[in-house]
Amino acid sequence: MPVIDSSLEMVVTEPHPERRCFWEGCTRDIDDETKTKACSRCKLSRSCQQADWTKHKTVCQEPQYLDFGTWLKDHEVELKWAAAQALGGYKGPNLTSTHCLMVRILRSDRLPVGTTPGPFVIVGADALALEKLARITPAKPEDTMAQRIEALYPQIDHAESAEVRRDGGLGIALIAFLLHGMPRKERVFMFRRFTLGRPAPAYQRYIPKWEWAVQSLVNGRLDDPVLLDEMKNALLPVPSSEGSDPDQAKTSK
Repeated sequence: MPVIDSSLEMVVTEPHPERRCFWEGCTRDIDDETKTKACSRCKLSRSCQQADWTKHKTVCQEPQYLDFGTWLKDHEVELKWAAAQALGGYKGPNLTSTHCLMVRILRSDRLPVGTTPGPFVIVGADALALEKLARITPAKPEDTMAQRIEALYPQIDHAESAEVRRDGGLGIALIAFLLHGMPRKERVFMFRRFTLGRPAPAYQRYIPKWEWAVQSLVNGRLDDPVLLDEMKNALLPVPSSEGSDPDQAKTSK
């Protein structure tokens, strides 16, 4: 199934999707062409379609692509809160100019149908030094480490981050999304920059299990209105523009 980013109006990868069976009970190899002869939308074989039809008929008309842009917009609150927890200096120094929030996500079409509410699930999140990120992201062989880091977090971001901090905010946070579940184990990164505003006094605290909290909320395994309300109100606006900047969004393989 293709992965797209509607916010950038681009196909991220797989313009020609893999053929695979969506029935969780299918035991045949993923490359078995015999399973592609019945439901052309979902690549079910006739036997799999009959076995799974009660469930499959309710999802067969779902979009046949995975939209990263929409998923990101739906969970911007949780992700910005996670970036503030990881990088904002609630525990130790402010890391917005030296680290990123690394979020590892898995395509939902690699999971049994109906097990996740969205196109992606978070499988891990943590703070990662920009130097370490530069070592694992694609770059020109001749680029120095300084050039690789500059490409990820350029001087203009350092200047804007410093301005945000002068206004009482936490800075400009880089979030790197590593997409798992690609064909041939292809490594795909997507990047977004977010302005982290001023911490609200009532919510200026470090939550030790923030990784578990954001993962559980985004993946639909936790229903906690109180925590979600805290996430929505944790950061106050600063004069700098709030939210992600589409002009600074990138995808790399």
